[in-house]
Amino acid sequence: MQEIWNNPRYRYGIYMEAIEKLQLSGITKELILDWFLRLAKECERKNGCRAIDYDLQMRMDEVRQGKYGMKQQQCFLKMSVQCQRQAARYMLLQEQSGESLMLYGKALTGILEDGVLYRKRRERSKLLFYLGKARNAKDESVIEFVNREFLPFGYTVHVYWQRSFGIIGDDRCMDLNEILLY
Repeated sequence: MQEIWNNPRYRYGIYMEAIEKLQLSGITKELILDWFLRLAKECERKNGCRAIDYDLQMRMDEVRQGKYGMKQQQCFLKMSVQCQRQAARYMLLQEQSGESLMLYGKALTGILEDGVLYRKRRERSKLLFYLGKARNAKDESVIEFVNREFLPFGYTVHVYWQRSFGIIGDDRCMDLNEILLY
């Protein structure tokens, strides 16, 4: 038999419980359950629905409903739907891989679609983030959401909006008239 990935209890719990309540032998129940899950998976495939799409939608709904806290909900609702979807992807990835500085950086620059994240050499727990545009409420909300959700414990971030902190080799951060001394 080929294994089929999905989250059956979450999506089809009512049907699975009905199958389990049937007065049949264990092998027969297992065959009926296997048949049901294959049928459900085939219906999803034909309708263009994938399990990851469902999981993303569930995660977005949970954040919108405030299950991650009211501050996270408020920040999330200020994001565009595309940014919300991207944030949900990173949340699912974090569940699989755990927290990491790399995931934080990918989430921050991925959701904002721009920016440079730099880790200080002398103070390893301090991060510098250059966005390169005017400060605005939408981007502040995204940064707050990402910091609460993905920033590993013990790290701090200083955000530079229009003036960078200067990174040699990165042209976006080397406008000599605009560099802030740090």
